[in-house]
Amino acid sequence: MTPTCPYCPRAVFAAHQAAMLNPNITGEMIEANEFDRISFEYGVSSVPHTVIEVKESEEWVKKGEFVGAYPENSFVEEVLKAVE
Repeated sequence: MTPTCPYCPRAVFAAHQAAMLNPNITGEMIEANEFDRISFEYGVSSVPHTVIEVKESEEWVKKGEFVGAYPENSFVEEVLKAVE
């Protein structure tokens, strides 16, 4: 996310709301400009950019990602699609 993006708060809220509702989910917000190394590592070129990772054998593995502030139901669908 970036502070000037009008869509980022909605995406961050969706991730944190999912994390509050499900103990198997962790929501993290990373400011793309301040943490440019992480942004580069994940290929962030526009925001909001959501990355879905799963811990496998003590390592985080990227299973999905999407760009944009999705409505809640679409956000959940993307998460489920990534972890199935």
